[in-house]
Amino acid sequence: MSTGTSIIAIGGFGGSDPSPTLAQFQQYVRHGQVRYFLADNDQGGHGGDRNDSPGGQITQWVRDNIVAQTVDGTTVYDLRG
Repeated sequence: MSTGTSIIAIGGFGGSDPSPTLAQFQQYVRHGQVRYFLADNDQGGHGGDRNDSPGGQITQWVRDNIVAQTVDGTTVYDLRG
């Protein structure tokens, strides 16, 4: 974030903040507008991880389709493959 690069919050702390839909997020990925996805390593069910929420759907899609890497204890997905 110190580089001035834009970020998108998916779901926010409680999962109720505005998020792109899964289709919108997939379009961002296809067009190269999103490079990395950082996943919450806590599987405790925060709002962004609920499968019925846009954030949960995005998280599940990323986990199902992109290979995870761990960087300094954070799960990172490189969306450009």
